Amino acid sequence: MLLVLCFSVSLGLAQQHYYLSKARPKAEIDTLFPYDIQLTASGLGEDTLAATSTSILGENLGKRPTVLIFWLTTCAPCKLELDAMSKKMAGWEEQADFGFYPISLDFERRRDQFYARAATYPWRSYLDENREFPAVMPGGLNGVPQLFVFDKDGKQVFYRRKYRSSDLVELEQLLIELSPKG
Repeated sequence: MLLVLCFSVSLGLAQQHYYLSKARPKAEIDTLFPYDIQLTASGLGEDTLAATSTSILGENLGKRPTVLIFWLTTCAPCKLELDAMSKKMAGWEEQADFGFYPISLDFERRRDQFYARAATYPWRSYLDENREFPAVMPGGLNGVPQLFVFDKDGKQVFYRRKYRSSDLVELEQLLIELSPKG
């Protein structure tokens, strides 16, 4: 009986996944938009590239609003929201000029799933490989999906946690209002 118990415990521990954080301490991260967090980009049939959020998100400062949506490949509501957005994106882009940045918070062991999911969308997706955005975003990004909209000056003007389809109507109206086209 003791042998069976020891075997069961060791089998259970063998299946545990441990995560060693690579994130810098919050004091070392720029906590103001566009931050300075390393992102890996994927999608649109291009090679993967790495850059900081400062260079990626900063291209919108002074020009147009920015949408950040945080997601995980294991999150069913995230998939629902991103799928719904992919159906609306072309219409939104006709009416408004904005930057759109879906950022995955997936752990390193789910990198292949991230690339596979990113390839299904009509936009480039980003991976926060060191999981530093939870240190700088309100509420520590506890629970996804979470959506943030920043105006052209980098001021947060919209926040939503969880997915409700009615939020996409509000998001569309806000993007039109904030857009240089609007």
